[in-house]
Amino acid sequence: MAIQPLYAVAFKGVGEIARREIRNRLEATGFVHRTVRDSDLISFSADIDRVDISNLLTVEDVYYQLDVLPLTGEKKDLESFRRRVEAWSFEEGITARRHVTPRSRKGAVSYRVIVQAEDADWRQYRRERLGREVTDAVGRRYSKWYAAEDGGDVEIWIQFAEREAVVGLRLTDRTMRHRTDKTANLPGSLRPTVAAAMITLARPSEDDVFLDPMCGAGTLLLERARAGRYRELLGGDVRPEAVSATYENLGNRHKPWTVREWDAARLPLEPDSVTQIATNPPWGRQVGSRGDLEDLYSRSFDQFDRVLVSGRRAVVLTSEWDALKRALEGRTTLIPIQQIRRIHILGRLADMFVLLKT
Repeated sequence: MAIQPLYAVAFKGVGEIARREIRNRLEATGFVHRTVRDSDLISFSADIDRVDISNLLTVEDVYYQLDVLPLTGEKKDLESFRRRVEAWSFEEGITARRHVTPRSRKGAVSYRVIVQAEDADWRQYRRERLGREVTDAVGRRYSKWYAAEDGGDVEIWIQFAEREAVVGLRLTDRTMRHRTDKTANLPGSLRPTVAAAMITLARPSEDDVFLDPMCGAGTLLLERARAGRYRELLGGDVRPEAVSATYENLGNRHKPWTVREWDAARLPLEPDSVTQIATNPPWGRQVGSRGDLEDLYSRSFDQFDRVLVSGRRAVVLTSEWDALKRALEGRTTLIPIQQIRRIHILGRLADMFVLLKT
């Protein structure tokens, strides 16, 4: 298979991290970055015969790029879509999908068109109308295919990025973004692709003693295990149900690891015993009283400062900038060096903070 036109979707704010991963893992070229609602969309070219797309950790889905159409907002856009359907490379896209997802059914039987766009004043048609027009045009081109309301052997996505429409055939399935080995979840569990982006920012290395002091269901521990070799994984949580969920998710894999029930503000660890920290403390809807939250952040950061080795990183995901700022006040050995703003996570906004222990 020759070089293929592809694009990947990541949570908004994670796109630059995803682009670097795509470049390094897939030897990809020709990058174009767009924003689609709450997502970053990264177009690129790669030979999927030579690389394994399923190894990507920071993207939610990968698509075969069928087209990019300029939009006027007028109803003549609908006619443009109807004409362009005839030229879309469905056969190449379906071949790529079988390569990426071998268990997908051979021979497209059913199809579904999904339009991802917000209604806008500059556009004279609604996304539902566009979806119907494209669905009908595909049915006319392939008389033996039938449209499905849900599911579908082939999913055709039309995603609006300002005044362009990116059209793609989805290559990956839900296992790309949900991970088959994570069986236990808790309310507010971190999405694996966001956790993988945090691990990337922490700069993993083979000598890591990795710590997530508020581990929830263990998502960050799992993503650190996927990122490469390490010396040990350490995790804990104040909630017994979180510790149980992490035990279930880690199982007999990814050893050596240690998970305990503990208070992140009183870690039972020796000074300078950890080389990497990544954590997702309470924020947003998870927050109780403001005073308790600020106290938790301040005392937990005392522990991060104590256990983290000099020259190594801690990565924190939170929307509680004021609590984090107060927790860092007066510190000279734990300093913020990077902030990735406004990451969109299922309708919520948070920032990633990278802290360096000096």
